[in-house]
Amino acid sequence: MQTNAVYGSLPLRNQLVAAAGAIQDVSRRQHVACVVLGSGFGGWAEQLPGAVEIPISQLPHWPLPSVAGHSGRVFSILVGKNPVLVMAGRVHSYQYDGGGLDRITFATCAAVLHGCRSVFLTNASGSVNLAFKPGDFVLISDHINHSGLSVFSGPVEDESPLFPYFSDQSDIYNQRLREAARQGVQERMGLGLQEGVYAWMRGRTYETPAEIRMLRAMGADQVGMSTVPEAQTAYAMGASVLGLSLITNYGAGIQKGSILSHEEVAEAGRAAMGQFQNIMDVLLPVLVTAATTR
Repeated sequence: MQTNAVYGSLPLRNQLVAAAGAIQDVSRRQHVACVVLGSGFGGWAEQLPGAVEIPISQLPHWPLPSVAGHSGRVFSILVGKNPVLVMAGRVHSYQYDGGGLDRITFATCAAVLHGCRSVFLTNASGSVNLAFKPGDFVLISDHINHSGLSVFSGPVEDESPLFPYFSDQSDIYNQRLREAARQGVQERMGLGLQEGVYAWMRGRTYETPAEIRMLRAMGADQVGMSTVPEAQTAYAMGASVLGLSLITNYGAGIQKGSILSHEEVAEAGRAAMGQFQNIMDVLLPVLVTAATTR
């Protein structure tokens, strides 16, 4: 595992406190929950009635994504009377030498410090489980970290670190939230959401057929290049975490002759936007309820 500056860095903590305070100062709202939008979903927030953009130029130290489909824009929306923070995209570990875990987790950590008690992470994934097909939405039940990176390594120089020295990982993707999400989507949409174990690979390459077979043998159902460090830090800081993958493509070797590309992933996200909107209409109240009734 490579070292990083997430766990015990005092300079990082000071940056996070500044960013968390700026969210409050600029938006004039105390957000109860946070949503991170994966590849192809960034346009969802932009078209919401009443969505207010929080200029990232006014959020100190805020990292910027570099990949298409991740604008990096930040919005404040209302779910009922409850403010929810929405991030249209994320940064990825392959943008940085050494993994850049302090940058990858920055926005999520700042949101939790700001006061978000529920965090909803969405992503685009490739199928590992042969039963998962492009266009399927899958709740994340657990993950496998196969990136060689860890947010829990590195020296501790902060007397009040962001999370415990040894952090439990037994229920990162909150079981009660998942059950409420499945029930809500079934009742409102007649759709049975599947669950799967998400494997995190660093990227920027897609997996080889042999790697897909390996991940399947390890118990993974879908694979992608994000989400795990954000989920780990949010959970360790006390937030309830919900994860949702859109299966955008078959993993390498499953469909003979197919060539994987980011354009295919982003297009699959755009094609699924209608169903994604309907799912979000159901899941956002679930997220807010979890944040306000703990």
